[in-house]
Amino acid sequence: MKYAFDELKDPKNQEYPFAAFWQWLTADDPLGCALHFHSQIEFIYVVTGVMDLWINNQKHTIGPNTFVIIHSNEYHKIEHNAGICYYFAVRFEPSILYTSKQSIEELKCIIPFCISPGNRQRIFKNAELNELMPHGSLRSDIESLVNEWEKKPLGFMFQMRNRITAIFVAIIRAWEKQSPNHANNVSSDLTYAINYAQNYILNNCTNVSEADLARECNISYSYFSRSFKKLMGMSFNQYVNHVRINEAQRLLVSSNISVTDVALSLGFSSSSHFIHTFKAVKGITPNQFKQQYFDK
Repeated sequence: MKYAFDELKDPKNQEYPFAAFWQWLTADDPLGCALHFHSQIEFIYVVTGVMDLWINNQKHTIGPNTFVIIHSNEYHKIEHNAGICYYFAVRFEPSILYTSKQSIEELKCIIPFCISPGNRQRIFKNAELNELMPHGSLRSDIESLVNEWEKKPLGFMFQMRNRITAIFVAIIRAWEKQSPNHANNVSSDLTYAINYAQNYILNNCTNVSEADLARECNISYSYFSRSFKKLMGMSFNQYVNHVRINEAQRLLVSSNISVTDVALSLGFSSSSHFIHTFKAVKGITPNQFKQQYFDK
């Protein structure tokens, strides 16, 4: 196989924390996607036909009414196998599952889902998850995600988060049925560290040291850094900037303070550093963001 490429290095794939689409595959047009990877988790739902799905060099042949989870940073490729293959795909950043005040119980559910599939089931027949869905239809929820993404009506991001969360809950409940108390196997020191780090960053985003937080949680810097990146889908510093830029967006549209004052209030060394970071995260400058917000 050819080397996998990082799909999210393409700026057009970074505007939102998720994406959804449908695709047809035939013998004449067999490639669903070349070998690639991304930090986002991906759901695949095959409606008709048969596809071959490679995940980390392991081949899976997937038929109709089958749901598959591709975990963060797993390289994968999709090709036609038989019939007219029609499937839905939904991708999302692990961070959309988090809230600003995350409980230990929530983290125990999220950590196994985001870090590694381990030996947990990743391929489900439709009926296996239907009974665990709030409305009893996995396909309906997947299809509605694609429709929301394509049409983007007012509030579509909230609707997509809600649907993704419902599917997430069905998956972790299916895992729990197969292996009761699987969440209790999560390392207690890691759970505490991530919970502590999230809350600390949210309350102290102007002055945060990764090394100091690791020391405060009594775990090694390398373990903390590595685990944080696997779970959150981004490095510690990227997450801190994500929190700071989210707060910057709120300040830019809810007050009359200048870009320079926003930068200083969030701990940036200069307005130029703030503008550079804002553009790297959002793809536009703070003033362009403000203009777009008030023009809508």
